Amino acid sequence: MNATSIISTWTELIQQFFPVFTVPGAQIFIRLITGWILCTTRRTVTGIIPFADPLSLRAHDAYHRFFPDARWSMTKLWQTVTIILVRTFCGNTIITLALVRAISFGLILEGKTLQFSRNDIALL
Repeated sequence: MNATSIISTWTELIQQFFPVFTVPGAQIFIRLITGWILCTTRRTVTGIIPFADPLSLRAHDAYHRFFPDARWSMTKLWQTVTIILVRTFCGNTIITLALVRAISFGLILEGKTLQFSRNDIALL
């Protein structure tokens, strides 16, 4: 696997999270996640910033403000993570979860079943 392939795969993976954030939030998110991966020191926001933004294109506090102040959807975030994990690890099998009462993807599901397969997620 060459460097171009790795970068393309990383970009494709991270871009799946863009709908979770606003446009400026998505840009900060991609920098923080990339910095977190590349960081060789303690993985705090302050430790990640030199790897996330080595040219100091954004103010230092923009990265610190991302977590408490950014506009993003926790429901959409977990939905995206679930879809990525199921598509990656499910193979051709079907995973079925029976939900007695749970809050999932922003919906209250009672007595329903969520069925996950590699290609789709369906509420039965």
